[in-house]
Amino acid sequence: MTAATAMANPLSLPMAISGTATYVLLSAGDAPLGAWYAGYVDLRALLALAVGSWFGIRLASLGIGRIPDRVHAGVYLLLLTVALAVMVVMH
Repeated sequence: MTAATAMANPLSLPMAISGTATYVLLSAGDAPLGAWYAGYVDLRALLALAVGSWFGIRLASLGIGRIPDRVHAGVYLLLLTVALAVMVVMH
């Protein structure tokens, strides 16, 4: 689990940025939504999320290897269960 975490965290931000760039490019020809928008993307929200995720990655990297695999797997399963419950309730 430690190796998977170490590999996944640094890849999260580049994947999010490349996905957002693709979304901006595909929606650029549509009607503009106003200032601070590129296509359908709110650039202020993008900046806040990118900076926050970068700090989160840095902070989380300090704890890699300190959390036992069993606890990490249990918390991750709980997170997935909560996400499923929210999707079911919100639908």
